[in-house]
Amino acid sequence: MLRLATALMVALPAVCGTIFTIDTSSLISNPNGPFTADFQFTDGSGTGDGNNTITISNFSDPSSLTLSSQFGGVAVITSPLSFTLTDTSFFNDIQFILAPDASLSFDLDATQNFDVGTPDTFIFDILDRNLNNIPTLNPNNGIAFIEVDLPTTSPTAATQIITSASDPSNTDGVNIAAPTESAVAQTPEPSSLCTEAVSLALVLLMSKTRVKWLVDGPILRRFRGEPRILSALSDSSPAAKAEIPDAILECRG
Repeated sequence: MLRLATALMVALPAVCGTIFTIDTSSLISNPNGPFTADFQFTDGSGTGDGNNTITISNFSDPSSLTLSSQFGGVAVITSPLSFTLTDTSFFNDIQFILAPDASLSFDLDATQNFDVGTPDTFIFDILDRNLNNIPTLNPNNGIAFIEVDLPTTSPTAATQIITSASDPSNTDGVNIAAPTESAVAQTPEPSSLCTEAVSLALVLLMSKTRVKWLVDGPILRRFRGEPRILSALSDSSPAAKAEIPDAILECRG
């Protein structure tokens, strides 16, 4: 039983995001500007089933982006700038006139629901002043600096991220390296801490050992904001153990 409870605690899900950074220095003072930052999301099913959402947020310089158009399942928050793209149409798109800095970065989060066969696909591309795509070395479409293909069945495929540099043969005088990607640092939400407390409580109760010393340890420091949980977890008496369910419910509420 203790082994099972420990496994439950380890298996708690986490939602992670990705930070993308694009070198836009070659766009500064480029005569082929102004340039447009284009964010597209297409529905793999072709029916606009609305089963996945891309969230873009935490821009490095929101003031460098001026909204110019949007289409399909787009919802925008202006301050601080963020938006979602949901595949409620086959094609969903939002564009911004870009006043380039040395780089542009943003966070991307995505739901992970499966489509059959063809994936729901997000791409980030850049258009010149004539609204022509700056060509890239992307092997699938030749225009995406960032491509995110969400998971599919038949065939089964996991989420795939492709970053690509600009094609050296482009005529816009643009030289953009493949964007870099890194994980967003995750801060546990209160509900996540409560879930951890539930799992930890199960482990401690099943172990039938006194664990008062753990209150000053690194694990239970996470629950210092929940004194009733700490008190119940650190006392092996039946009365204290009876306090755990109420304390957990209070935390969840």
